[in-house]
Amino acid sequence: MNTPSSTASRLSRSAWRAALALCFVPAGAALADPPPKQPLNSLSGIVVSKKDGRPLANVNVAMAHHREGSITLMNEGHLSAWGPQETVLLLFTKRNSKSACETTTDAEGRFTLTSFRKPSEAYAVVAAHREYGVTVRRAVIPADHKDAPLKIEIDEPAYVRLGTLDIKDDAASYMTRLAFADQRGLLEVLGDVDSDAEEEPFSNVVLSFYSSSRDKAGDSKLGPLPGGFEYIVTHEYFTRRIGAAATLLQRRVRLDPGQTADLSTTTPDGAELTGRVTLADGKALRDVNVMVKFGEKRRDIVGTVTDAEGRYRLRGVPEGDVLLELSRHALRTAPG
Repeated sequence: MNTPSSTASRLSRSAWRAALALCFVPAGAALADPPPKQPLNSLSGIVVSKKDGRPLANVNVAMAHHREGSITLMNEGHLSAWGPQETVLLLFTKRNSKSACETTTDAEGRFTLTSFRKPSEAYAVVAAHREYGVTVRRAVIPADHKDAPLKIEIDEPAYVRLGTLDIKDDAASYMTRLAFADQRGLLEVLGDVDSDAEEEPFSNVVLSFYSSSRDKAGDSKLGPLPGGFEYIVTHEYFTRRIGAAATLLQRRVRLDPGQTADLSTTTPDGAELTGRVTLADGKALRDVNVMVKFGEKRRDIVGTVTDAEGRYRLRGVPEGDVLLELSRHALRTAPG
């Protein structure tokens, strides 16, 4: 039941609210409607098999602005898209979906990437699946696909397999990693490179392939990878004694769609090089990384590590001009 006192109380509260609201309105200003919400940009598309054209479900799709975002391609078709972090309430940060975003295709192979800004600028788009393979697209402009969906074809996957190890050390761990050979080569393969360009817009797509596991046959397999590119494969050796990675193998390899490159640290071709590493007083040096570098820009490497007697054996050393390099990790000590 309304009483005179309760009615007066409500009117009093309403008057205070109106007075407070007027305090924040500049003199002579009209009360305007709130600005309309900006529509979210979106890019829709479909992922199909290049071999038979069938739509592919559960494919990971990532997109990143060519200057402000990046895409990391990992083993077994995993993707991660990153952009500069956004600040929330001046204290907290969150992942930025305005310059990099991810999604997954549905049962019909369709996908929609949303919430990004600058739809008229170039983006890199990567589609990856552990069985179907990987496709990398660069310079995709979302505004060009406003009316027609973006079609992505995935070719047969490529792989790198590392064979039997030359060093047997139960206390050691091994790791194989991959990287694109060089961004310029990548652009040339894609048929979209300006020889005078100062920038390499494809550099925002990187590989993060690391493998320390091997199967029963002693092999380590990395992939899937997009075919048609050249890669640098590096195999490294770790122990607590060394404190740093020792290179056992490094190769440049070009992979075609569906190809598996078989590499080994015990390559039968080439010569065998043996020796011993000591100090000037004849004391043997253990865990020295002995490497023979050859090929273009000395990027190909055959390496090993000296044993307790300082001895080493390198197999698969090519003929011709090579560079012998020795490297050893040493603990930093105080001067004097």
